[in-house]
Amino acid sequence: MDTRVKPAYDTLVMWHGALPHGGSSMITDSLPPAANAGHLTGALRKAGVLGDGRVRDVVVKSSRDTIVSHIIRLDLSYDGPANDAPRSVILKIAHSNYASTLWNAGRQEVAFYTEVAPLMAAHLTPRCFEGSWNEETH
Repeated sequence: MDTRVKPAYDTLVMWHGALPHGGSSMITDSLPPAANAGHLTGALRKAGVLGDGRVRDVVVKSSRDTIVSHIIRLDLSYDGPANDAPRSVILKIAHSNYASTLWNAGRQEVAFYTEVAPLMAAHLTPRCFEGSWNEETH
């Protein structure tokens, strides 16, 4: 039996860049391209958790601001087989006013979740299905 503690959330999609339109409240229409159904379908297929199915709908379940980022829980629904695909993911976006001053922290966080965390024992960190950092937008 696996006795390790599972993190509070088990999926993570990170997109580092400025919040679109400089806003802090999110509705599905104002989310960055990383949160649209087509992009999430591709990311989940690349991660090996979504085969022939596709993300049909993306709904913002909750969102909150931190000092340097905006964190959004997205509920996903699917068309077709999606047994191994997550029902929700976390999307993390850097605030534009901090993106340029804390650019290295974002780059390091993405590197950790995409390069180091996959090598760790299961359930120590959330699974990152995609992480990106843009040098121009930080």
